[in-house]
Amino acid sequence: GTGSLYKKNANEKISIESPKISIGSVPADGGLDASRVGVVDFSFGVALTYADFMDFLKQIESSTRIFDVESISFSSPSNVIGKNPSDIVYNFNINLKTYWLKSK
Repeated sequence: GTGSLYKKNANEKISIESPKISIGSVPADGGLDASRVGVVDFSFGVALTYADFMDFLKQIESSTRIFDVESISFSSPSNVIGKNPSDIVYNFNINLKTYWLKSK
């Protein structure tokens, strides 16, 4: 499942917050039969340090499933003064698409 997409180490898994899944569509393209391609729009939030988030994106990038990252937004905690920048946990929101080939 999605919860195991990213592991910091063997004992830790990422927590995906507020997942939303919907069926999308592929725009018509001259060389593509759009009716044969399934699309899922997926949006979710994660709370990670910047370095851990970059590792998470690398896992998405190297996944055997095709993902298109549509957008990323983030917010930082209000009280970060005096904190080590590498320890700050940000809230990231990600919107992506994934595709599959439908059977005939």
